[in-house]
Amino acid sequence: MTIDSILRSIVAVRASIPDDAFTANALGTSREGSGVVIRDNGLVLTIGYLITEAEEVWLTDHNGRVVPAHALAYDQESGFGLVQALAPLGLPAVAFG
Repeated sequence: MTIDSILRSIVAVRASIPDDAFTANALGTSREGSGVVIRDNGLVLTIGYLITEAEEVWLTDHNGRVVPAHALAYDQESGFGLVQALAPLGLPAVAFG
């Protein structure tokens, strides 16, 4: 795996949070950050607070292509979150281990 293939695996993560959400006052209702594709099926690892209570999640690849996604999980202990792309990303997954 080269640095170029790793960079292609990085996506922008944008989430919209309801105004009345518990975390809205502290973390805002519009959150943006990054994530990395960890599975060929479009599973993305990100920072959990980006997707906490998200009502909409969007992923943007290095070419500017935007794909809807769904927040799957937020692990409070590690602080990581998982997002599932709802359309094929066509991006390489970063190999772990």
